[in-house]
Amino acid sequence: MAQGIAVALLIATALYLGWCNWRGKDGATVVAALTDRYPVWRVYLGWGLAALITGALPALYGMIPLKPDGAPPWAAMPAEFMSLASVPGSFPVAGLLIALLAGSLLAMLLSAYRAQRGLPALEIFSFPLRKPIDVRELLAAALLALASGVSDGLLYRLFVPLLIVLVFGHPLIAFIVAQLVCTAMHRRTSVREAVMVGLFAALYTSVYLMSGALWLSILVHVVVNLNGSVLGPLARWPWLRRTD
Repeated sequence: MAQGIAVALLIATALYLGWCNWRGKDGATVVAALTDRYPVWRVYLGWGLAALITGALPALYGMIPLKPDGAPPWAAMPAEFMSLASVPGSFPVAGLLIALLAGSLLAMLLSAYRAQRGLPALEIFSFPLRKPIDVRELLAAALLALASGVSDGLLYRLFVPLLIVLVFGHPLIAFIVAQLVCTAMHRRTSVREAVMVGLFAALYTSVYLMSGALWLSILVHVVVNLNGSVLGPLARWPWLRRTD
């Protein structure tokens, strides 16, 4: 029974993600065009809501029949992943949190320095929306960063690999396939950006497997998002306003 449910869900998920990828082939153009009709902060909020509806909600709903009697897969690492997990308690969570804080502060200092020198911001990925220029846009961008981190974590670090391993076994292959799907779903404009998406996806997956905590993997993702869309622009504001 459980095997049949997993097979049905895997087929449905593959068709759903394929449809989303096809429909989203011009997503960046659509998002950019929306700014001609709506304020940027509303586009940020709409994008975040879309990420939750199309990613987090299907993942949460799909996992309900997979573990009807046990702990929810998002609350504790599924037993199917344990062969890849580190020894419980061995992951330096405090060290990672300190590194995230230090890295964010360093990135803000670098952004401020480049703005002071009149240099453009360093960009790892292209972005279809302009960066926030007021508080309302900043808050909306922060919510988008949170929504996309939660959605990707539930979908590509948990739900998709869990389906694959329940149907085919081999958790390592399941995670590799899931991260390749994640990379394909995040359409980019160059090979370099596609490679960077894959590397970051591998980072988030590694944090999950080494720590056993999905929330920590999501936190790393959210912080990375915040650095690009919120903290960096915030650090540049004082210098940019001096030149206005």
